[in-house]
Amino acid sequence: MIKKTTLAISLSLLMAGCGQPQQAGQNAESQKSTIKQTSQTEQLKEIYNNYFDEQLQLNPLLATYIGDDRYNDQLPNFYSESHRTSSLQLETRYLEQVKKINAEQLPRAERISYEIFKRNRELAIEGAQYPDHLIPINQFYNIAGQLAMLASGTSAQPFDTAEDYRAWASRMEKIPRLFDQAIENMKKGVEQDIVQPRVLIEKAIPQIEAQITEDVTESIFWRPVAELPDDIADTDAEAIR
Repeated sequence: MIKKTTLAISLSLLMAGCGQPQQAGQNAESQKSTIKQTSQTEQLKEIYNNYFDEQLQLNPLLATYIGDDRYNDQLPNFYSESHRTSSLQLETRYLEQVKKINAEQLPRAERISYEIFKRNRELAIEGAQYPDHLIPINQFYNIAGQLAMLASGTSAQPFDTAEDYRAWASRMEKIPRLFDQAIENMKKGVEQDIVQPRVLIEKAIPQIEAQITEDVTESIFWRPVAELPDDIADTDAEAIR
């Protein structure tokens, strides 16, 4: 009986001894995998944040629409070749960065975000080959109408402080350059036979002409001036007018 008990204990200890290194090895591998996942996830977060910040710098109107007021005074010539090149470079650079992430090591939720971000960059790069800058106006959208809405004070552009008015004044000064570029692009589009259907432009023209007034005080651009907040100092109010 004693021999059997001793044998059983010996076998138990032997089996336990054999099992511990394996368990330790599994724990080590699991820990290593978790570290890899965390590392990949942190890298992805940094990529997402950096892309978002650079995207807002390149597209300040987007920043205004989401309530980020850092670029409310800016209006780049986004119909220009240089701006389109910068946009393409941004998409290409971040696609290359995200491809360096080992997607197989990501948790499922992070993998989905990864795939969406990667696919959006690929679509943006693919879309850059199409000359939509030559047809900047359609029956649903035109830059003149969009800027008029911003100027009205009823859209995303804020008009709460004197600084808000100064930011808009700076942005507004850049509008003619953008219009001139749109006109130039459309002329090139006509030369290349890249144009909108006539019926669509016939609907868009009255929308644009509606913004033209002889009396500035009747313009939608004057509305924020007519409705100056009471808490803006008199000197600032006079300067704005």
